[in-house]
Amino acid sequence: MVIRRSGADDRDDRPFWKQRGWQLSAGFLAVVLVFGVFAALGRHAEPRGAAETAPMVGPLTESLNPGRTRPDGCDTDDSDQSPPTEPPGDVTWRPLNGGSVPVSASAGPLRDDGPVLWCFAHTPRGAVLAATVIPRQLSGPRWRAVVAQQVVPGNPRDMFAAMRASIPDTPPQYIARTLAGFLLQDYSPEQATVRLLIKDGQGQYTRVDYTMAFAGGDWKIQPLSGGDLYSAEAPVPDPAGFVMWRT
Repeated sequence: MVIRRSGADDRDDRPFWKQRGWQLSAGFLAVVLVFGVFAALGRHAEPRGAAETAPMVGPLTESLNPGRTRPDGCDTDDSDQSPPTEPPGDVTWRPLNGGSVPVSASAGPLRDDGPVLWCFAHTPRGAVLAATVIPRQLSGPRWRAVVAQQVVPGNPRDMFAAMRASIPDTPPQYIARTLAGFLLQDYSPEQATVRLLIKDGQGQYTRVDYTMAFAGGDWKIQPLSGGDLYSAEAPVPDPAGFVMWRT
């Protein structure tokens, strides 16, 4: 099944960190956006080198066992392939790196392996939860494990990892901006585009789009060609049409 939602072509695909705080230096972006949905961290620095961005072994970096479509220990009910018109009814909110993220017993994440929350349902709701949870993990000090396991491998991932490594890790700070809602722009079992609605402390809304790919047995972020993890942030004058989270 493939879902297409009208208006999906109006996205502003300019990289967010190239709009605010990201600068081109010696042909390379040297100021790193950790998670622009909640906070932008900026500092001029040189990349730290390949050693610190090398892949880390984990459940989502290992080959699947014969006959398995999911990693061992990850079993989800993937029968409901309908687009979500409301948030999962079993959502609870979990503190994570200065903010909070929704977790669902049906849509995921169902597994917690240290810094990596994983095992999302192979459904539209699972794609939404993955797009909501995975980016928030990247603002923590153990972001390398998240990049290795939950960002699709390739040159764009390597570019993001090098950029992320160019700033020192600092303790997470409280984030005033919150997740307000979501909209599933496109969906197929292989790829989804999830638009997140963000609300700031003044009650203003913005949105960003994530491309998610089902790879290696779970939903992962598919970065854009330049290493950006998501589209440029854009204002939203009216949240009508979004599925709003219950908090």
